[in-house]
Amino acid sequence: MDLPFDVTPLPACSPPSVDDQLPMAETTLVTAETWRAGEVPPADAAGPITVVFHPMIGAFPTTYLYAGLAEAGVLETSRVVGVTVSDPYAIAGFLREHGHPATIASDPQRALATATDLSLPLDGLPGLTAHRPAVFVTTPDGTIRYRWVADEWPQFPAYPEIAEAVSGVRGGR
Repeated sequence: MDLPFDVTPLPACSPPSVDDQLPMAETTLVTAETWRAGEVPPADAAGPITVVFHPMIGAFPTTYLYAGLAEAGVLETSRVVGVTVSDPYAIAGFLREHGHPATIASDPQRALATATDLSLPLDGLPGLTAHRPAVFVTTPDGTIRYRWVADEWPQFPAYPEIAEAVSGVRGGR
């Protein structure tokens, strides 16, 4: 396939694995309508939680990622919490524009990305990092039941696998 951009391998990383606890951190949680302090993963969740690390708002992979989650039904069947370096203004605008029923954590200090080893150095920009694309489906207590982590840029998860993992958590598996 002839792509209009280069696909680049990403450096190795060591994020949490299936059956590990996803590290929790407090940050600003943004919806289309509100901002508030909260935790990722949210401590008040009652069902499956899908935590999605992604590039900044406005990057085509982020738009494509949420469209894939919506098409697979994940946005409606689990509590989706995105994590990005973007500011709350950009996040709220993105959620309003696309009508996604998700919450996105603004992580400009990269605390969540660092805690999960998903901080990705940007080529040619010393000291600047982004969030490596990754998806975790967890139980309400934060136990990881599914993990996907990009190993090249750009790369996208298998959305049916995420939907299946959400279904498994819903069914108690």
